[in-house]
Amino acid sequence: AITWSKNPVLTATTALVLLSLGGLPPLTGFMPKWLILQELAKQSLPLTATVMALAALLSLYFYLRLCYAMTLTISPNTVNSATPWRVQTTQASLPLALATTLALGLLPMTPAIVMLVT
Repeated sequence: AITWSKNPVLTATTALVLLSLGGLPPLTGFMPKWLILQELAKQSLPLTATVMALAALLSLYFYLRLCYAMTLTISPNTVNSATPWRVQTTQASLPLALATTLALGLLPMTPAIVMLVT
């Protein structure tokens, strides 16, 4: 919760990665789950598909709660002292955040881009 005030770009990127792991539809993690559910339905395995869908919803709920706690809540023990427990980094986190965001956003659209190019 303290990271948001120190490095908001990295916190937002971490939230995007967690939501992708949870399988939120516009992000990369959704497509593999969707394709597996479709294949299970084609193979006449509705019970397995239902269990997998419920497990995916449970993991999405967990990741949503984690993102909420990480980005939208304030730490109860925020201290404005001269010596913070966490030192400032000299590395730029913007390139990492940009690359991660592009990967999470563009990977689901890769088949459509390939179809348009060829």
